[in-house]
Amino acid sequence: MLWVSKAAVYESGKGVRAGVPVCWPWFGAVPGKPAHGLVRTRLWQLRGAALDASGQVVLRLGICDDDVTRSFWEHAFELELLVTVGRTLTLALTTHNTGAEAFEITQALPSYFCTGDSAQTTVQGLDGCHYLDKVQDFALCQQSGAVTFQSETDRIYTDTTANSLIVDAATGRTLRITKQGSASTVVWNPWSDKEKTMADMACSEYRQMLCVET
Repeated sequence: MLWVSKAAVYESGKGVRAGVPVCWPWFGAVPGKPAHGLVRTRLWQLRGAALDASGQVVLRLGICDDDVTRSFWEHAFELELLVTVGRTLTLALTTHNTGAEAFEITQALPSYFCTGDSAQTTVQGLDGCHYLDKVQDFALCQQSGAVTFQSETDRIYTDTTANSLIVDAATGRTLRITKQGSASTVVWNPWSDKEKTMADMACSEYRQMLCVET
């Protein structure tokens, strides 16, 4: 279900092109600061592992501020990521402000999903939603029908709490993505030209994946 690039780099301080990275306390580029926040390239602590009453595996991961994070962002915090694995995969990210001052954040869970062929895959549930198209210099557009993939796709769908379906015609599989506490959805696939500029993606892997970020 989740995709891992064959060219992924497993190195301290670098993001891994795979799975579900955690972008926090900002998403995207901020001048002079790490891309996609402070915790995407850091080691998290495993704080608990158990089976729940239904036999699902429950992992509790955590990370808190330190000298490195405070050099970019002065606030004290503790993050907890609860991962539940069974017939479904559930991720719950909780922010704790452990300091005296209030702060604002943006966050994202950019999930990399496997596809049999992205050109034969659609994302449903966003029909009629407005989005900012990064490929068109953040032009404001409106979705008509399902999202399809025939070229580079990098869109931020705004003001939507809707769930999404990834319909993969090549494998006959449909994935349902539900969310809470999020009013936007990002859909991304680099396609062929951009993939060539990315050292952590192997040739033609863009046909095997897509991201739906909540």
